[in-house]
Amino acid sequence: MPIPIIVPIAAAAAAGTIGFLIGREMASTSEYDDDAIFAPDLEDGPTDHGEQDASATTSMSEAEALEILELEPGATPDAIREAHRRLIQHLHPDRGGSDYLAGLVNRAKDVLLA
Repeated sequence: MPIPIIVPIAAAAAAGTIGFLIGREMASTSEYDDDAIFAPDLEDGPTDHGEQDASATTSMSEAEALEILELEPGATPDAIREAHRRLIQHLHPDRGGSDYLAGLVNRAKDVLLA
């Protein structure tokens, strides 16, 4: 006996509803404050996320560059290049990242390799 078409549709709707309710409950009990995560920090750079280059905003210190690339003082040029490559793969605009963040990573590499 074939299963009526309504059975898989009803099962999918029930599963979707359960998933939605679980997700909503998890989101409401999250320990993270989404507004704090996604709100721009005015001290870190431009907030318009336009075509402005990160190097045009202010000069960057070596300590800031090390922090951006997640490196310790005294990092070798190879370690700097590897950290840059690792970060830029995620932050490049062609991969869904932002121009500003990619510019910061590029500027940090330039500061440390200069």
